[in-house]
Amino acid sequence: MPSMICGWLRPESCDYPGWGMDGVRLHSRDSGVPPQHWCITKADLRFLRRKIRGAVQEMEIVPHDLDPFDPRDTKTGPN
Repeated sequence: MPSMICGWLRPESCDYPGWGMDGVRLHSRDSGVPPQHWCITKADLRFLRRKIRGAVQEMEIVPHDLDPFDPRDTKTGPN
């Protein structure tokens, strides 16, 4: 599956091989990567920020009662 995602369909996933995979399975106690082996870089955080910002711009993530963030605020939220 990751090879299908990498390339023309989702080019950014080539740089982030776990993107689009089953996070619940990957982090499960039985078959996942143990927490002591989790790693994250500034590049990972920038990638996530771009994805969230894009989802807010496309209105895939919107303010609601539990998180009334301002979609124009690029410093804080959504939570």
